[in-house]
Amino acid sequence: MLRNAVGVVAGLQVMGLDDLWAGTFDLAAAKAQLNLSQPAIALSHNPDTADLVGWEGFSGWILAGHTHGGQWAMISRL
Repeated sequence: MLRNAVGVVAGLQVMGLDDLWAGTFDLAAAKAQLNLSQPAIALSHNPDTADLVGWEGFSGWILAGHTHGGQWAMISRL
C-alpha cells in the first residue's frame, strides 16, 4: 500500500496518494520521492487532486478512484 509514497515496478515509478477528504493527501511528500526524469504514474484516491497546485514537474498519468460519484453513469448513457 502506497500512502503518499513511491514504489518502483519494472522501472516504472508508482506514486500512491492518500485520501484528500480525510486530510491525509500529501502530494509534496510523495513527489519529493520521485525522480522526475524517470517514467511515473500517480494513483490518487480522489480525482479532485488533479486540479490542485503542486503537480508542476510531474509528467505522467494520474489515475483516480471515486467513480461511484456519477462518472460511470454519465459514460454509460452515451
